[in-house]
Amino acid sequence: MSWSVPLIREHIQRVYNVELTRTGVLRMLWRLSLSYTRPTYVLKKADSKKQKAFRRQLDWIKKTP
Repeated sequence: MSWSVPLIREHIQRVYNVELTRTGVLRMLWRLSLSYTRPTYVLKKADSKKQKAFRRQLDWIKKTP
């Protein structure tokens, strides 16, 4: 699991009952020589049949005056 700054803040607040700002968390991580990951998204695998159908439809639309 990737830990983002908001997740780290929430965890610190729940476990230690200490509220830190985003900057405070970043500085704490830097002092402890730790890092965090920024959240990213994962693309869903495309359905090749639907893509082919879409391309055919798009070609038809392009050819139609």
